[in-house]
Amino acid sequence: MTPKSANWLLVLALAAPPCVHALSTDKDQPVQIEADQVEIDERRGVSVYSGDVKVTQGSMRLTGDTMTVHHKDEQLERIIMVGKPATYKQRPDNQQEDMHASAERIEYYANEEKVILLQNAKLWQGANEFKSERIVYDIPRGVANAGDTRPGAERQRVYITIQPKAKDAASGSPSRQPGTVP
Repeated sequence: MTPKSANWLLVLALAAPPCVHALSTDKDQPVQIEADQVEIDERRGVSVYSGDVKVTQGSMRLTGDTMTVHHKDEQLERIIMVGKPATYKQRPDNQQEDMHASAERIEYYANEEKVILLQNAKLWQGANEFKSERIVYDIPRGVANAGDTRPGAERQRVYITIQPKAKDAASGSPSRQPGTVP
């Protein structure tokens, strides 16, 4: 591997798809990538990992059949993970449960700090879940949009399950379950 190849791998490591409130120590952990094979094309700025791809960094885990990484001038542009399904898992700070995502295609856009889940998309933490054919998550704004609102797109349903808050045994008032989404 050339020094230039090692540099862009470092860019990938520093920009692995984050969850908005991911465990703050994850970014300080080493990135480990496993695959059956990899093709790195420095001239085109594209690397393709294929065959049971696994990426881990701290509590973050990303899996799929194929991962394509696009970079330009040693800057990460986007990561596309495809699988049946591709999966993402990460532990948010101050939470008891991991945040999970799955879809047939997970796209991460570094410049926009946006994650798009496509085809059988599902985002969940504990028993709370969000399902649609398309979920777009704007990381800096903490905004998720589901369904396809693009012009000409076929109408899609969005399914959301929010579990009721558990009652505090002492006061009888609602209390949040550890690891649940408010």
